[in-house]
Amino acid sequence: DTARAGGGGIARFENTAPVEEMLEKHLEKSWGRADPELLRVYLERIAADCRWLRDELKMPYTNRNRVRGLGPGLARFLVREAAKRGMVMHFETRALKLVTDDSDRVVGVRAKGTEGKVEFYANAIVLASGGFQGNQEMLVKYVGPAMAYGTTLTGCPGNTGDGHLMAMELGAQMVNL
Repeated sequence: DTARAGGGGIARFENTAPVEEMLEKHLEKSWGRADPELLRVYLERIAADCRWLRDELKMPYTNRNRVRGLGPGLARFLVREAAKRGMVMHFETRALKLVTDDSDRVVGVRAKGTEGKVEFYANAIVLASGGFQGNQEMLVKYVGPAMAYGTTLTGCPGNTGDGHLMAMELGAQMVNL
């Protein structure tokens, strides 16, 4: 989705209204289904986080407060910055299953890439796999038939909820989707 986005969502250098007012508007738009505490943390941090991207990491913005190059420019910038910090990325690699230790702690992922099946292990695992707008069954289950069938959804059709499904295999609950 990052490569398809416009890059305007991370150009909020100042809050345009008090956090409580923005929180009310966001909760209204979510029909009250958003997690208010999580949303509050986001709203309290977004301006400082955007300034950090601009001032510390030197994210290039246009004079119209959009990331230079829009979504593809943002994706290239983030990949380059991650590589500078020693992060290794595996493109064209699909996660298949989360790997747990004897105490059921997630310690890695089983995946399939261009070289075949592989396992990756780490001290910390971040499951950031996108949405599920490309999975009709999950849309019906979690957002309802009116949204699943009656709305043109945007985003990446490749977001099929794989990360959600892997987490559910381990007992994760899907809430506030």
